[in-house]
Amino acid sequence: MLPFIVPPVILQAVAVVVQTKAGLGLGLQLGTGFIINRLGPQRWSAPSYFTIKNASAGLTVGYRKLESIMCIRDEAALQKLIDTEFALGTDVMLSLHPATREAPGQAGPQEVKSWDGNEEAALAAFTLADGLGLDISLKGGLTSVDAATNRAVFGEGATPDKLLKGEVPPPPQFSQLYALLNELESEAT
Repeated sequence: MLPFIVPPVILQAVAVVVQTKAGLGLGLQLGTGFIINRLGPQRWSAPSYFTIKNASAGLTVGYRKLESIMCIRDEAALQKLIDTEFALGTDVMLSLHPATREAPGQAGPQEVKSWDGNEEAALAAFTLADGLGLDISLKGGLTSVDAATNRAVFGEGATPDKLLKGEVPPPPQFSQLYALLNELESEAT
């Protein structure tokens, strides 16, 4: 798990994403993840699961695995992330060797996006990347709700809206994550 750098007390939501990308000229990037919403002090929602499917074209050679934590600062950024289904963008990365997971300081802000033009980004992603390759490409893809996983974990009718508003109780398997976020929140206040 990545070190958590941003104090949860200033966050609206947290997303965890695992993706793999491989290519030779054309690339394919697949991933899964979940997002949890901060409902109030020391309270977090059940996770809503999603999938990512991207294709790219350009100078793409190699393979990489990305593990990210996205820190979402406000409700507008959370809604934009949930509502976004199709996206176009660029991807630039040079990986000469696998990241060393045990080494401190390997995780850092790899990407910061601001949707509203303010200096303080509404979303920051902290990413660990393993792999070997070069990637300078144009990409497009889909991020969509993983309704099958949401149903399998929470039953029929478990929509992202219900999950992220706290209408569905969180699963006990997430208790360690909630405890860590609550501990970090306590330390920050």
